[in-house]
Amino acid sequence: MVGNQTPMKPHVAIVPSFGLGHLIPLFEFAKHPVLRHGIRVSLLVVTTNEPSAAEDQLLSSHVPPDLHIVKLPPVDVGKVPLSDGKLILTRFCVITYESLRSLKSVLVAIGKPKALVTDLFTTQAFDVCNELSIPAYVFSTTSSAFSAFLLYLPKFDSEVECEFIDLPEPIQVPGCTPVRPQDLLNHVRNRKIDEYKWFLHHMNTSTSYLPDWALIKQEETLSRTDVECLEWLDNQPSDSVIFVTFGSGGTLSVEQQTELAWGLELSQQRFIWVLRKPTDAACAGTFFNTGSEVNESKAYLPEGFLNKTQGVGLVVPSWAPQVSILGHPSTSGFLSHFG
Repeated sequence: MVGNQTPMKPHVAIVPSFGLGHLIPLFEFAKHPVLRHGIRVSLLVVTTNEPSAAEDQLLSSHVPPDLHIVKLPPVDVGKVPLSDGKLILTRFCVITYESLRSLKSVLVAIGKPKALVTDLFTTQAFDVCNELSIPAYVFSTTSSAFSAFLLYLPKFDSEVECEFIDLPEPIQVPGCTPVRPQDLLNHVRNRKIDEYKWFLHHMNTSTSYLPDWALIKQEETLSRTDVECLEWLDNQPSDSVIFVTFGSGGTLSVEQQTELAWGLELSQQRFIWVLRKPTDAACAGTFFNTGSEVNESKAYLPEGFLNKTQGVGLVVPSWAPQVSILGHPSTSGFLSHFG
């Protein structure tokens, strides 16, 4: 420091993979070094040519002054090859891979940060960081048991010749309870598909993990619909409402959605259900346009469902303030997907 010149703050870059479910935890993580340690952070965001209203809302709210949002050049989703048909992991890995082609020039342009943090599916950044002599780390938001399995996967892959689902005995993951083959994640059951190859690729690349700790989203920007949802929740008894939602892009088939509606109705259980347009095409049919779809709830539910559950349940189209709902004293349970 020369004279009264203010010393330059340390600078760290963080790059989540594509998708709101990956962006949200790393966006929250990015605030911690800024607010608690006086570090300047650049959040490098994978973007596509398809708009995401939910992502735009997230990145425009509660951003500390030293947290800078840097959008990577958009990827044309229509040109992304789908060798596995409708398998979502392959698609977003390819989108992330294509987006990170610009990473080297972006890191140089923002001043070559002192470190870079990725998530499980942006480990391609490690090659760029090695070239620029930037330390790189993985921030994993999965459970400790699942992280242990992923770290063990390259060794396990080299030792086993058959498909994992065909193994006669549970898998002995070091430090964990044995895992039955039928309980494995779908993406790693078939070693011939691209989804498995992407998983293995990223696990072979990942070497440095950040220590884990509780990371809870503290703030949400509430829309008018969000406020009405929370007001409804205020009027329910304590520990009486189950919150039903299947992630930022999750959808059910028409048959599944009908069965779930009947189940909620017959249970007489109080509920908030985040409803999306059903699709029989893919289990994550709204993943690539999260927050931009228009839903008309009445068109996707069994006839009379809304009338029969009036006062007991609340159906919310597309999106709800998840943190506020889960932290509300009237909420007693959470029905969701595995992510």
